[in-house]
Amino acid sequence: MKKNHFFTTLFAAGLLGAAMSVCLTSPAHAAAAEILSPALENLSAEVCMVKSGLVCTDVCFDASDFTHGVGCPVDSITITALPPQSSGTLMIGNAPAAVNQTVSAANLNFLRFVPGENCLSSTFRFKAEGEY
Repeated sequence: MKKNHFFTTLFAAGLLGAAMSVCLTSPAHAAAAEILSPALENLSAEVCMVKSGLVCTDVCFDASDFTHGVGCPVDSITITALPPQSSGTLMIGNAPAAVNQTVSAANLNFLRFVPGENCLSSTFRFKAEGEY
């Protein structure tokens, strides 16, 4: 099952407070039979992840960030929206990430956000795939 996830990266002066808000939402067309209970559906509506680092330093991700955010291991993520160019660049290795690019769990440690000069906040969106 695919779920939509939303990362928000907040940057503060002095320390880079990369507070990652991950909103887990089921696709709008999800069948009622897929929902175990309304309470569990509501609980999965929002999850927060926190990353931190120094100002002007890349924010690096790895598979454990997504495992903790989703609550179970993910097989891959697909980037559905990139950060605004004015805030910085989402990179996979040495190349800029692209919309609809899929990153396997084994390659999530190559995912990083390179903040722009005066970046105070940034966001990117992704869908995670796995058995959950």
